[in-house]
Amino acid sequence: MLKRIISAIASASLALCCLLLPAQGNAVSAPVAVRNAASVVPQDAPVWDGSVASSFAGGSGTEQDPYLISNGAELAYFRSLVNDSLLDTESLRFALSADIYLNDISDASSWDTQHAPANVWTPIGYNTYELAGGSDIIIKSDNAFKGVFDGRGHTVHGVYVNTPRNNDGFAPFQEGSGLFGASHHAIFKNLSIADSFISSEASSAAALVGWLYRGGSTAQLGYAISNCHIYPSCRVFGNQNVGGFIGSAISLQQGLIECLNEGQITGSNGVGGLIGLAPQFTSARASLTDCLNRGAVFASPALYGDSYSAGGLAGYYGGDAIRCANLGAVTSTRVAGGLFGDTAVGCVITDCYNAGSVSAQFEVGGLCGYTFQGCDFYNCYNAGAVSGDHSVGALTGSSESGVPARFLDCYYLDSSCANG
Repeated sequence: MLKRIISAIASASLALCCLLLPAQGNAVSAPVAVRNAASVVPQDAPVWDGSVASSFAGGSGTEQDPYLISNGAELAYFRSLVNDSLLDTESLRFALSADIYLNDISDASSWDTQHAPANVWTPIGYNTYELAGGSDIIIKSDNAFKGVFDGRGHTVHGVYVNTPRNNDGFAPFQEGSGLFGASHHAIFKNLSIADSFISSEASSAAALVGWLYRGGSTAQLGYAISNCHIYPSCRVFGNQNVGGFIGSAISLQQGLIECLNEGQITGSNGVGGLIGLAPQFTSARASLTDCLNRGAVFASPALYGDSYSAGGLAGYYGGDAIRCANLGAVTSTRVAGGLFGDTAVGCVITDCYNAGSVSAQFEVGGLCGYTFQGCDFYNCYNAGAVSGDHSVGALTGSSESGVPARFLDCYYLDSSCANG
C-alpha cells in the first residue's frame, strides 16, 4: 500500500527546503511520500502468453464483489469487453487479485520503438470522433472505460505500447496511449505500474491513462486517481500532452491525490511528471493533492520538432494544487517550470515546492515557466537551480501582462537563479 507521510519526503530534501522558510513564517507541509521506491520485486508470477481468457477470475462487478483480474489473459479479456463494447462498464467495479506480468521484464530497459518484447499491449478503451460541421469535432465515448479499477496494492509489469501515426498524422481509432487509452468518469486507485515502455506519435500518452474525462456528479464518487505509483523503470514518450499518470485530462474535477511518479517522461510539448495537459474549466476545476514527482521530464525537439511547456507536475495546468512537490529535473527548449510549464487563468497553488533543476532557453521559472493573469501562489518555494537565456526567474519566467500572477509568502534560494 502507498503510505501517506506528511511530515517528510526525505531528510536531505527537507534540510534544503528549511533554508527557505522565515523563522516565524508558515511552514510548508511536505507532500506524501508514497511507497519506498526501492527495487521492483523479483518476477514471481506467470508471464502472459498473449492469450485472452473467457471470463474473470471471479466477482459480479459490484462494490462489494468486483470482477477479479489475476493474470494477463484476464486483463486482455477485460480489454476486449471495453474495446468491443461488449460490456457497459459504467458503475461497474474491477480489481486486481495479483501482480500481473504482461511480458518478460528481464530486458525491459532495452525496449524502444525498434525493439519490442513478445507482447505489444493495445490500450484499454479508446475514443472515436465525428465531424459536426466545419472544424467542430464530437468525441464519442462508447469504447472508453467508465468504471472503477482498483489495483488493491498490486503492480502491472511489462506494459509495451507503440502507437504510430496513420497517413493523416493521427493515431488510428484512438487518441490515448497507456495501460488505458481513454476513460470517461472512471476511477483508478491503489495501482502501480513498473518495467514499462509507452510510446505514441499521436497525442495523449501516459503510463496509466492517455486520455481522461472527468467532471460533473461523478466527482462525488471520489478522486479520479488515488494512491497510485509509477516506478522508475517506466518510460513514456509522446508527441503532445504526455504525463506519468494522464496525457490529456479534460475536466479533472477531484483529480489526483497521494500519487507518485518516478518514471521518465519525454514529449514534444505539454509534458509533465503527473499530467501533460489539464486545461481550465470553470465548472470543474482540476485538482492535485499530496502528489509528488521524482521522475525526469523532457520536452525534446528531437522527437517531433519544437519543444515547449514542460513542468515537474504538469505541462499545461488549469486548476488547484495543494501540498505537491517536484524533485525531478525539468528540461525544455522554451517554457519550463519546476511545477508547471504554463498555468491557466485562476489557478490556486498552495503549499507546494520544487527542488529539481529547471532549464530552458527562455520563459523558465522555479515554480512556473509562464503564468497567465489571475494565478495565485501561496506559501510555495523553489530550491532548484534555474537556468536559461531569456525570461528566467527563481519563481516564474514570464507572466501575462494586465493582471499578473500573485506570489504570496513564496520563497526561493538566492543561489537558485543566477540570472533571474
